[in-house]
Amino acid sequence: MIKLGITGGLSSGKTTVAKMFKELGARVLDADRIAHRAIYKNSLCYRRVIKAFGELILNPDSSINRKKLAKVAFKNKKNQQKLCDIVHPWVLKYINKKLYEYSKTDAIKISVVDAALLVESGLYQNMDSVLIVKSTPQQQIERAFGSKKISVEQAKQRMGFQLPLNKKIKYADYVVDNRGNLTQTKAQVKKIWKESKLRV
Repeated sequence: MIKLGITGGLSSGKTTVAKMFKELGARVLDADRIAHRAIYKNSLCYRRVIKAFGELILNPDSSINRKKLAKVAFKNKKNQQKLCDIVHPWVLKYINKKLYEYSKTDAIKISVVDAALLVESGLYQNMDSVLIVKSTPQQQIERAFGSKKISVEQAKQRMGFQLPLNKKIKYADYVVDNRGNLTQTKAQVKKIWKESKLRV
């Protein structure tokens, strides 16, 4: 089984690319969704997050309000690191556990890990290949405003916390240029899919 890590900047299109691989037959693990699961009510991460950021991030039912958490976590680099230190170990453990399970079945040839902080967290070291999705900064801001409903200022702030593309791309085995249309992006994905399958 080939383990392919997909990453890129904020709203660069990495999740769109991961979905394209899923349509081709890959098993996909979404690190962002797994992180949401990590802070489910009454979990260990949930309790640690509340201890770190206070009860103002809670909904009326005591579950964590992810928008409120994001607002305080992305306020500065220190808070972002604090959240990562709490959640990332759980996320990495879960991903590695699932990848091990997938490796035990012949039905799964390629597993994809979609992770914004694939490089920053060190998870890239567990991958067979790393794919970087790139877009222009303006496209990233426009997409973040449309899909994540965050302001231009918030988008720029989050982008500032991530490893710059010119440094992240040094870890890449593949680069998908997502500055064009979806048809162009899909053609690049299919080429990488064929190359990866040859290595299985």
